[in-house]
Amino acid sequence: NGRNNGKENFSTAQQEEKQNARIFKENEDSGREACCQQQEKQGKEMYYSLSREEFSEVFKNGKRASCGRITLMYTKDNAGPFKFGVAVRKKTAACVRNKIKRRLRSIVLPVFKTAGQGLRLVVSAPPDSDEADFAGLKETVEKALKSAGLT
Repeated sequence: NGRNNGKENFSTAQQEEKQNARIFKENEDSGREACCQQQEKQGKEMYYSLSREEFSEVFKNGKRASCGRITLMYTKDNAGPFKFGVAVRKKTAACVRNKIKRRLRSIVLPVFKTAGQGLRLVVSAPPDSDEADFAGLKETVEKALKSAGLT
């Protein structure tokens, strides 16, 4: 009749390939740690992004420091790596949000490349931060970091 009633026709090789698709090869690392170690070897700036729970914890229990319209929220403990997040309102267009995040990441990460042990930092920026020039944004963030005593 030519119909297969919703079933796909696969050759035996395709079926095996489909079954083995989610099995990691022995030379693949799927963990965050391995990714960061690889980035570190390549000379890239390494950081962990905050999980949703950590983000909430920093917002609720963290200390705050502001300069201009940039607000820093942070908690510090002696254990663990530097973790970083950026908060920009969802109403902001995605391309603008991402531009702000990239800029803030490139400003903050070099500062904490070595000295950020145990720090969880959230930088909150207004949607119009993309209109500010990079030098002005960098100066504002550095002043906020200084007022928080983080640099």
